[in-house]
Amino acid sequence: MLTVDARALPDKGRRTLQIDQAQIAKADFPSASAQQSKAWSEAIARDFADHGRSVSVDRLEALVWIIHAEQPAAKTGNRCCVRYRTGRRRAW
Repeated sequence: MLTVDARALPDKGRRTLQIDQAQIAKADFPSASAQQSKAWSEAIARDFADHGRSVSVDRLEALVWIIHAEQPAAKTGNRCCVRYRTGRRRAW
């Protein structure tokens, strides 16, 4: 499981987000040794640094729905919310 801090630059016309300045905030690989976890985290961090990523907004929204559907209703309050860089919130 990775927790990544990044800047997302939206392209509303294409309905995509360009992921920029991604940094791994937390990495947890339960079945790996500490040495393997560190090596994987460093490899992923290098890949983020070398390549920009573009993500479909529709795909991102679907993934957020899946994540929240797997969590207990009491924990999420049956609402899904993403805060964009503009500070606006979109709730479903």
